[in-house]
Order: sequence, then structure tokens, then C-alpha cells
Amino acid sequence: MTAVSAKAIFADDRSLDRARKIAELVTATAVKAAGRWSCDADLGGRIPDLPEAPKPSGAGVAEGTCQGVPLRGRASLVRPIMETETSAMAPVEGCLLGEDKVHGVARYRLASWFGPFAQRHRSATDEDNNGLQYSRRAGSDAWGTWASAKCPGFSARALFTLHTGEPIDTPARRDVAEDLLTGFARASAKRHHCTDLQIPS
Repeated sequence: MTAVSAKAIFADDRSLDRARKIAELVTATAVKAAGRWSCDADLGGRIPDLPEAPKPSGAGVAEGTCQGVPLRGRASLVRPIMETETSAMAPVEGCLLGEDKVHGVARYRLASWFGPFAQRHRSATDEDNNGLQYSRRAGSDAWGTWASAKCPGFSARALFTLHTGEPIDTPARRDVAEDLLTGFARASAKRHHCTDLQIPS
């Protein structure tokens, strides 16, 4: 199998309009490459709309893509909450929880990946998976945890991930990370009509 991919280098390349143009360029390149080397190509359909950038929850509760995450009793760990609006058609969903003041990033970064986005993150050459290898359907390591599910319309299993800025090096930290991911994955999988959800044990 041959793949065509692109990666933005500069921060302003992350705008939604530019992201769509990059996706269209990659798709057109893949079509030309398939024709050039006589490959079979599944072109799929229209590129789905990308979600808006995460916004802080004014109410301090999950109202969008962070719905389902068990937040009760964890205010010091999970605030502020940054999330996007929900959509059963979104190819990627994100939920940012808490603040790592040392590194200036969210303490917990949760994401759902569907179709080719999930397949890319299982690639051994992917540079954005923080070193996690998603060879199993669910699992955890020192820096994150993941789950997967079978979703309609895609051969690749959906991938649900949680990355954290601090090592998950104690049973208590691992329990929190896996609990947050499980709630997030269940809600996202249900929204996308996915089945056979496999979560970390």
C-alpha cells in the first residue's frame, strides 16, 4: 500500500481553510500517483468539514466533545476545559483538559480519529503520536492510553487517544488517565455509531 501525506510546518498553516486546501492537494496528488503507477485507489467521498478550534467552556462543564469524560471531583486536574462542538460527521474530535503550567499545554489531550486519520496514526512513520505504538486495539504506556472501535463506513478501526504531559508512572495516575479516556471514547463512539469498543483493561 502506498500513501500520500502532508504536514504543516508553521502555526498559521493550521487554519481550517488552509487545512482543507492541504487535504485537497494531497487527495489530488494521490489520484495522479495512482494513475501514474497503475494503482487501484479508493477515492472516498467529499472531505468532511474540519472541527473549529477548541474553545473554553464558559460553564466549566463539558458541553461539546468533552461530554462523557468523568470530571466530577477532579476540578484541579481538568480545568480549564477546551472543547469543540459535537458532530457525528467530524473526522477528528478533540478535548483538552487542565493545564500543565510547566510546559504551557493542556494536562490531558484527548482525541478521536476516524477512517484514514486513525489509519495514519497507526503508521510506524507517524511523527505526531508521541511515541505511542497502536499495534493493539487498546492499551497504555508511560505517556498515554488508547482505545479503538469499529465504525460504519471505514475499514480502519477508529482510534481514541489520551496524551499527558507527565508520565503515567503510578497506579493512581494510570487509573485517572484510563478513566478519562474511557468516558471520552464511549461518548465519541456512540456519537459516530461505532461498535466493538475496546478500552484499556
